[in-house]
Amino acid sequence: MKKVALILICILLLSTLSGCLPDISGLNSLFEYDTESEIAEEFNIGIPEFREEFIFNVDSSTDVVSVYKKFVDEHPEMFWVNGSAKLLLENRIIKTRVTLIPNYIIEKESAEEKTALFTKKTEEFLNKVPENLNEFEKAVFVHDEIIKSTVYSDSDAEKILKGEEYDFTVSNAYGCIVNGSAVCAGYSEAYKFFMRKLGYKCDTVECTSVGGTGHALNCIYIKGEPYLVDVTNDDIDFESKAYSYTLDLASHTYFGMTTEEAKLYYVFEDGDPECTATEYNYFNYYGLNLSDYSFSEFNKIVSRYAESGLVEIKFSNNAQAENVGKIIYDRDMLKTTYFRSNNRRFTYTVSENSPVLSIYII
Repeated sequence: MKKVALILICILLLSTLSGCLPDISGLNSLFEYDTESEIAEEFNIGIPEFREEFIFNVDSSTDVVSVYKKFVDEHPEMFWVNGSAKLLLENRIIKTRVTLIPNYIIEKESAEEKTALFTKKTEEFLNKVPENLNEFEKAVFVHDEIIKSTVYSDSDAEKILKGEEYDFTVSNAYGCIVNGSAVCAGYSEAYKFFMRKLGYKCDTVECTSVGGTGHALNCIYIKGEPYLVDVTNDDIDFESKAYSYTLDLASHTYFGMTTEEAKLYYVFEDGDPECTATEYNYFNYYGLNLSDYSFSEFNKIVSRYAESGLVEIKFSNNAQAENVGKIIYDRDMLKTTYFRSNNRRFTYTVSENSPVLSIYII
């Protein structure tokens, strides 16, 4: 809401009574913004136009910064701007004048072409989502499709850690969706973008891996309950040098985690997300939990999923998963009909701290 006239009259009246004229330079931008929605609407109008600066007169500069970051977070399709910005503050008689200068990461001239390509790729991706899937299955489908079409950029990740210049697109939705190359931020932004397009509530969660590296994953709501999903770490490129075999697979170790499960792998510096539901954890939903190990049940699961190239089974803890994997492999216990008739071999991995045993069919 703009209240220029009333403010100006009051200033002039006070100045006349005191015998001096006020300095009214800059009053053309002395607009008062009462709500966050008014500030966000200015960003919604100005960011697509590559407006160089936004000037607000508000009670607190923090309001503008938080609204800006929230706006960028909610609009991954505006990939030409990121959450950082230059902020200039000037105390005025009535309010604080805040000048926010966005950080545009591509030139305006190329934005139209890139936006058209982004829109085309988005439509192609969403058209692949089968309509007959339920809420959980759609969330898994999008997770898997992102992994199938994206390669983790190790080179850019290394540059980021070293503070060197890198390809900025790997850390936003554009790099993942259009270029098929991303780091964790790009994976999480793309997943958030697609799931919101499909009507889900889905956010990005920033954290630090147990090893101390910055990381990003997602919190998605399925049937009204929040679950943590890490698309990045579920993107597995498995290579067997012994058999000259490479698999590019979508794992599900990190799909549908509770907060307690996620804390095996991450540290949440801004407070723990409140994720306690377990129904739509990938392993619970498909019956892939073997807390009480039985080779008969284990063999049934392997036979059921062997054709996909990856069998995932969740145990009670990391030690149990490691022990079962070692026993099965050392004793070559998976001599089922499938392996004999198809002349296939297998190997396995267990990620650090993870209770999931991953068996690769090679």
